[in-house]
Amino acid sequence: TAGPDKERVDAADPSYRGTLFAPDILGNTAVVDLLMKLCDSDQTRATGIAFGNPDGTAPERGFEFTFTRTPESEGWESNRADTYSVYRVRMDVRPVRLTLPLYQAE
Repeated sequence: TAGPDKERVDAADPSYRGTLFAPDILGNTAVVDLLMKLCDSDQTRATGIAFGNPDGTAPERGFEFTFTRTPESEGWESNRADTYSVYRVRMDVRPVRLTLPLYQAE
């Protein structure tokens, strides 16, 4: 159960709308931020990717992280601070191949 200062997120009134994507899912607080948005979103899925150094030994290799709400998923928001608790969200990880160069200057 969530703490006494938290209220269940109202799925009928989401704060976030549209695609949820994190280009650096292993960055500082990226998973936490994406899960917070997912629990208060009109979306049922959020995606993030992780990849290594473009000068490394396998620069074309990366991972896709997919977080999916299930019928048992719950989100709770604190009424005192901008903090969330997220329960029972599915996470799938799969290897992906990046097309290099990943970007080009215009």
